[in-house]
Amino acid sequence: MVQIPNQKNLAIGEKILEIAESIQQVPKYLFVILASIIVLMIPGAVVLRAVFFNLLFASYTPPAIVYEAPRPKDLRVVDKNFFTAGQGSYYAYARVANPNADLGVRVLNYTFSISDASGAELAKYQGTGYVLPGQERLLFMPAQKVSGQPAEVAITLLPERWSKIGNIRTLNFTYEQSQFGKDTSGHFYASAVMHNDNPYIIPEVEMGIILYNSKHQAVGANYTVLNQIQLDENRFFPVLWPQNISYDNVVNGEYKATVNHLQKGSLLTEKITPDNYYDYLR
Repeated sequence: MVQIPNQKNLAIGEKILEIAESIQQVPKYLFVILASIIVLMIPGAVVLRAVFFNLLFASYTPPAIVYEAPRPKDLRVVDKNFFTAGQGSYYAYARVANPNADLGVRVLNYTFSISDASGAELAKYQGTGYVLPGQERLLFMPAQKVSGQPAEVAITLLPERWSKIGNIRTLNFTYEQSQFGKDTSGHFYASAVMHNDNPYIIPEVEMGIILYNSKHQAVGANYTVLNQIQLDENRFFPVLWPQNISYDNVVNGEYKATVNHLQKGSLLTEKITPDNYYDYLR
């Protein structure tokens, strides 16, 4: 049985034939022109786009980036003194305070100078340290030979550059069983037991001490370095002076522990994960 197409399909077919016949009647050169226009439109669009963006960026002025260098307050020398080490030698200390709450010095060059009453320099010592934001710390000059009678000690502080530091964790240490005297070899010593109240393993602690008499006058100073302080550890430590130094009037000592937070790995957790402060440095 033969199927007769429905009227809708016949109408569509007739329309297609009419369009095909109309196209065949169009001259071929018009097809060539149309194809050329389509081909030329692609690079033309690229060129127009490039010109547009060049004009756009040429008229754009980016905002100025203004860098403001830190304007720190000067480090202050709160206290300083020098003491005899016997046999024409003298040593000294200085207490330095950083009044800037968010600025620290990663490399601090300092110079101690001992002079006589006329101002003539008798001895000089150059050292390198650091200062944390808002920190008060002790700097030391080891025993130096002096040819003359010293009358004054001066210290010059030369920060290499100031760095903006993020939050520095406050560290707490407590001290017990403080003692002063001479050991069996004749060295004067000051000793104590330091308790690590912090949730960190601390690879290095600089421990400074100042000795005081009954009038609370400083009569001596020294420091030592304690390594690998464990969590919740009680660490006994002695600080020794040369054999020819003796203090009979010491009644008290000020212990001051310092940890360089600016050094990678200065604080470690139980998992030995560095507590990294370098992200805050500029």
